[in-house]
Amino acid sequence: MSNEAVCDITISALKDLLKNFPRKKSGFQEYCKENMIIEMEELSEGMALEVLEMLDSASYIRVIRAKEQAKRALYDEELLNAFNEYLADHNDDFIIVDQVKNCYLLNKRIFIHVQTKNNNSVFQPFERVNENMYFITVIVKLTEDFTPTPLISKFMSRNCKIIKLNHIDSVGMVLDRIS
Repeated sequence: MSNEAVCDITISALKDLLKNFPRKKSGFQEYCKENMIIEMEELSEGMALEVLEMLDSASYIRVIRAKEQAKRALYDEELLNAFNEYLADHNDDFIIVDQVKNCYLLNKRIFIHVQTKNNNSVFQPFERVNENMYFITVIVKLTEDFTPTPLISKFMSRNCKIIKLNHIDSVGMVLDRIS
């Protein structure tokens, strides 16, 4: 965490703190001079938290982060529930081949009408229309953080179509458009 780029929440908290408490600005400037930092965006996340701790505001950032992580976890859970409900409603169309947390390897069943035609004048001409069933394999990612199984890794390395679900409302629309 100490070498990561500083996040927007930390920068905004630091700016708010320096704006609301002008006396703490000299301490911040001294820290920047000591570490040869010209602009606030040059701070790493660890350094920014260190400055905030020096200025007594690191706990404020941790609380904000915890709230945002809780919101994100709740949203991810709702997205997973919507995805599972859609699969349950359309279990004739989709087959789950492999899954890990936040990533699924799916086969979508599609039917294609295949027309066979022979217009040869020597043999009896014929025309046939058959409905053939095929599968389209896709990888559905609900979030970016997942550890793929060996099977999912093989499909990813072979340029299998990857679909990222971002919104709860678009789950059905995105999965219906697979073709």
